Amino acid sequence: MKKTLLTTFGIATMGLFGGTITSADTVDYTVKSGDTLSHIALENGTTIDRLASDNNLKNIDLIFVGDILKINTDSEPVVTQPVYQEDEVQVDLPDYQTQSEVIVEPVQESQPVQQITPTGDVVSYVAQQMAARTGVSYDQWHKVIMRESGGNPEIVNSSGHRGLFQISPIHNNTDWSIDGQINKAVEIYQGNPNAWVETW
Repeated sequence: MKKTLLTTFGIATMGLFGGTITSADTVDYTVKSGDTLSHIALENGTTIDRLASDNNLKNIDLIFVGDILKINTDSEPVVTQPVYQEDEVQVDLPDYQTQSEVIVEPVQESQPVQQITPTGDVVSYVAQQMAARTGVSYDQWHKVIMRESGGNPEIVNSSGHRGLFQISPIHNNTDWSIDGQINKAVEIYQGNPNAWVETW
């Protein structure tokens, strides 16, 4: 049985956020609580290495709230606020056990979008897959993912833990795609059901 969801969502023309234009090619970005260099790079269409180089950062894992980073925009237009157009859309959803709503987020136009799930929401997709493959609820896996990585599949901490589940380097994961991270997390869980017990 499929559920039909009627929802209104905004399609946004996205650009750089939290920035002010300092020249035609550079913006100043003020680091906010919860920011990581990888998250800032992803949001602004650049790389961690580029940010580190442009800002003379010696340690890419060490930035502080209030730091001002120079972000080179390579002469691409900068939009400081999203422009939303409201549309009503009808979406047919598979009948998932615990998911009750779909969150449709604005798409950043400057980067290609990979449609990996019916909803396009990576965290929901991963939590659904983990629930189906481990028997632990969707809500529990969603909580683990948000606690470990904030939903960022590319995040790496200073100890080398990586991805949505902050998988340790000792697990020798070689596939960092979304499905590769799911497969490794299932393998870890099957070997040790208490691997993320502090989050349950």
